Amino acid sequence: MARSEKYISIIIFTVFILAFSSASGYQFIGDWFEKIINGAGMFISLLVMVALFGIYKGAALFFK
Repeated sequence: MARSEKYISIIIFTVFILAFSSASGYQFIGDWFEKIINGAGMFISLLVMVALFGIYKGAALFFK
């Protein structure tokens, strides 16, 4: 894996962490539908961030 791919993946990982941390801090009001969508989005985001960190470390997490 090229060094540029590793650096791009850690930059995207950091941007996602900062964006979701700040976004969840500003969500005060919402109904159940919004909360369910937000929960699913956070779960999917977690999988994406794990995959990006895996790319940075050079590990194959979701495929062989």
